[in-house]
Amino acid sequence: MPSDAFLAKKTAELCREYFPGREISNLLMVRWREPWKTKLGHIRPYKNTRFGSLIEINSILADPRIPEFVLEVTLLH
Repeated sequence: MPSDAFLAKKTAELCREYFPGREISNLLMVRWREPWKTKLGHIRPYKNTRFGSLIEINSILADPRIPEFVLEVTLLH
């Protein structure tokens, strides 16, 4: 499975590509999560920070048989 660092890099690349000129002004954490049966990922506040978000991605999306665009769309939901 790709690392959490891979997800962070992929997220940064997608933000630069699809939102040029916009800054990310809050803390953004991205990581893999165990497989879920009903969702591809979710976003929620990160711990007790006022300006932070945690994106957790279903680890099933790390399977090389899953098209990469599914991961990309999930990251940018």
